[in-house]
Amino acid sequence: MAADALKGNNLFTSDGEHIGKISEIALDVRGGRIAYAVLASGGFLGMGEKPYAIPWSALTLGTDEKCFGSTSLRTA
Repeated sequence: MAADALKGNNLFTSDGEHIGKISEIALDVRGGRIAYAVLASGGFLGMGEKPYAIPWSALTLGTDEKCFGSTSLRTA
């Protein structure tokens, strides 16, 4: 799977609450693995979104829904 295919995927908490979309992928070049997903959250019509780096290990890919979930993320 190409890294670009991951961009734009939705991210949900374990409770099913939508918290944003993946806007970028950060790589660990030495290890050859994805280190972080950058989550774009908040804002309106693409304006005012804030980026959050989420460790890749905290995410689970839901292949049926083309989305990601996390048991360690919570909304405030």
